[in-house]
Amino acid sequence: MLALVVCGLSGAPVWLMAVLAAAAGAFLPPLGSVSRALWPRILRDEEPGLLATALALEGVLIELVFVAGPLLTALLSAVVDPAAALVLSPVLLLGGLGGFLAQPPVRTWVISEDAGSNGPLGALRSKGIQTLILVTLPMGFCFGAMEVALPAFTEAHGDRALAGVLVAVWSLGSAAGGVLYGARHWSGPAGRRYARLAALLPIGYLPLALAPSLGVMFALALLAGLCIAPTLTAGNQIAGDVAPSGAETEAYTWPITSLLVGLAIGNSSAGAIVEAVDWQAAVLACAASAALSALLATLRWRTLQPAGAPAYDAAL
Repeated sequence: MLALVVCGLSGAPVWLMAVLAAAAGAFLPPLGSVSRALWPRILRDEEPGLLATALALEGVLIELVFVAGPLLTALLSAVVDPAAALVLSPVLLLGGLGGFLAQPPVRTWVISEDAGSNGPLGALRSKGIQTLILVTLPMGFCFGAMEVALPAFTEAHGDRALAGVLVAVWSLGSAAGGVLYGARHWSGPAGRRYARLAALLPIGYLPLALAPSLGVMFALALLAGLCIAPTLTAGNQIAGDVAPSGAETEAYTWPITSLLVGLAIGNSSAGAIVEAVDWQAAVLACAASAALSALLATLRWRTLQPAGAPAYDAAL
């Protein structure tokens, strides 16, 4: 990141900065995967329902970061310089990483005796992990496309400055959904619950294409975000349940990777859709990709049950 800043200020070629940006992303520590693998260990002597609450709270914090991060970046870019935001990024990362590594659950981490015993496929041996990857990819496309569609909407309605606020409201909707999800004790098969939550996603995005004004879009974006954190939280809990022994941390990594790939594809595709058609077409693409996620989750929800779990009928 620091090399990227130096090259940017010195007028280095774009291809070199792209390589440095890719390297910075590649070496980001997988804190999310590690922390999610730690929660079952931390809460193993507590009530079973607390795991869903812990994962939901983590999801809420992530959503708040997505709200605060862009706002802080915009503030630093406007008041100081865009380079200041890029320099602050690794500083915050190192500070947070140091605090994380100092925690007792991390310092007392013991590698599983089954680590490395799952062959070249590792966590991918699990059909449940395969399903989570398949479902999360189009879900990520939806979220990535929305990050482009919402600013395009504000630009079409003559107030581009509200783009960041609209995206923040969408994220706040997700945070609120995460709080509600974590506050409830859930029972029944987690795979079925995951499929039901995924089915609600496209329902939330279709009305956005008909938003006539900024005021209406703010309300609809808030509602559209409600199911994001609950769906991702349910998926994270399932990843731990269906992971092969000794590959739990890797199991949490795959859905995150799938989500990020989907986000990247959604970002670029939505930009092309907005340029070629309009923001409404991009929103409809969001809803279509969310519908694909829901369909895959519905068809494959049985693979999301932990080994040895009781059989349930196929009706959702």
